[in-house]
Formats: sequence, structure tokens, C-alpha cells
Amino acid sequence: ENDKLIWNRFLAGDNEAFSEVYQKYVQSLFLYGLQFTSDRELVKDSIHDLFVKLYNGRNNISEIKNVKIYLFVLLKNILIDEFRKNSKIATTDNLQPLENKTASAEDEFLDREEAFLAQQKVKDLMSVLTLRQRKAIFYRFIEGMDIKDICELMDMNYQSVVNLIQRALTKIRNSSLLYLLI
Repeated sequence: ENDKLIWNRFLAGDNEAFSEVYQKYVQSLFLYGLQFTSDRELVKDSIHDLFVKLYNGRNNISEIKNVKIYLFVLLKNILIDEFRKNSKIATTDNLQPLENKTASAEDEFLDREEAFLAQQKVKDLMSVLTLRQRKAIFYRFIEGMDIKDICELMDMNYQSVVNLIQRALTKIRNSSLLYLLI
């Protein structure tokens, strides 16, 4: 509900509300964009383009149900347009966490080592999933989206998304048991 209030303030011309929307969603948008390409600069540029278009076109935007989903769909469309222009292939294999620049060198090294090991385990477990299953798991558990939002984003019906997530979790459970035995 708070998102809708901020969104409506932005549509009414409140620049502070625009800044709040940006601050709240820029990191999620960045991580979402990395699902389509490992080109971090392209993702950053696309997010910039998204917010410029959003700001310039705010008078033409009708009411939306979910701000996050709306922004994700806009970013996906911008990236798809870029891929078409540049004939680049999208990939979800290079999702990297953002680095914390304020930590000491030793803390940063330990954090990276820990993150690398965790990421490797997750990558191994996720490798047994299909591309659609990986996306559904990302949306549900990393982005915390509800099933209805995933349906909209993936252009699937409700039961298909539920089945997709269930099959993915079953594959992960079976793989993790194998992983522990090795």
C-alpha cells in the first residue's frame, strides 16, 4: 500500500517520491537485469533508460497494481529491445551479488570467499533446473514475489507456475541429498 502512495505522489509530480521509487528498486532491478545478461554496464544503462522514460512519461502512465512488477516488466522490455539491436544472447548463468565497498580488505576477502562457496553450491543445485524453473525460483524466493506476480511476469497460468516451482524444489531436494552423500 505504501508503494501505491509513493507511486501516486510520483505521478502527481513529486520528485522526492520519484527518488524514493528509484532508491527502493534500483538494486532489485539490477539483480533482475543480470538474469538476462552478464553485461553489468548494459543493465545499469537500461535501468537509467527505464527511469528516464518513466520520469518523462509519468503523465501518460495509468494506475498500476504492483510497482515492482511494473518496473521489472519495463526493464525486461528495454533489455529485450537492446538484445534485438545488438543481437546479444541473454543468459541467467552469471548472476553476481553486489559487492560491499565499505568493508575492510580482510573482511571483504572472507566475505567473497564465503559468498563464492555458497554461490557455487547454489549454482550446482540450480544447474539441475530448466531455465524456466530457475527463473520461477528466483522470482519466488530471491525477489519474494507472490505466485500471481510470477504468472504475470512469466506469462503463465497460476497452476502452471505452482507446478513449475514444486518440480524445481523437488529436483533441488533430490540433488541436495545426492550432494550431501558425495
